[in-house]
Amino acid sequence: MLAGGRSSRMGTPKAALEWHGSTLLRRTVGIVARATGGPVVVVRAAGQDSVLASQGGIHVRRMYIGAWVIGGVLAAIAGILYGSTSIVDSSMSGLGLIAIPALVLGGLDSFEGAVAGGLIVGIVQGFITVYLGGQWVNPVTYTLLLVVLLVLPRGLFGTQEVLKV
Repeated sequence: MLAGGRSSRMGTPKAALEWHGSTLLRRTVGIVARATGGPVVVVRAAGQDSVLASQGGIHVRRMYIGAWVIGGVLAAIAGILYGSTSIVDSSMSGLGLIAIPALVLGGLDSFEGAVAGGLIVGIVQGFITVYLGGQWVNPVTYTLLLVVLLVLPRGLFGTQEVLKV
């Protein structure tokens, strides 16, 4: 409490501790990211041109394995955090089956495409639910995915592979 009965901007000691903890975490992550800029560049180099990166002395296979391990650990942490705040049951597998068409529709190698694919699938599913009923959501979603892949095999935003001979 401050003079005159006003409270500080932090409110309770718990809020102050959370604020200072998050600030400390953000600063630590920032310092580590600036200090270890090298591994980020190495992973990007291995992803862009694996032959050139391997000729430059980068162990490309280790980079791929490391990226998958980090992705798996982050997914596990996200699942644990989600499960600790929400009800988790076996019927949630449908959520993953909805995410797959969104990702493939946008293009597997494009972050922007995955976001656009998610928006397109969400909007289409909303319209289908309202106008045709809930039983038609999955068939129409997968039919849309099939049509897009027949016309554009790499998805809407997938990059074309150019082979130089």
